[in-house]
Amino acid sequence: MKRILHVSYSMDTGGGPMTIKRIVEDFAEYEYFVSGNPGVYMDYFKAKLPPSHILMLKGPNLML
Repeated sequence: MKRILHVSYSMDTGGGPMTIKRIVEDFAEYEYFVSGNPGVYMDYFKAKLPPSHILMLKGPNLML
């Protein structure tokens, strides 16, 4: 199975997290990993994906 890592700095609102949500819902043949900061969409991904597939960003800087 192919694996995909999605990284989005903001998981509150916006096109990025919404697009990731649509991809995760529509393409079940992939294994998804999502990385981001706390927010509404991150809560959704925590409910939808296994805990080992959620990666929290460390601090306000994406590179950290």
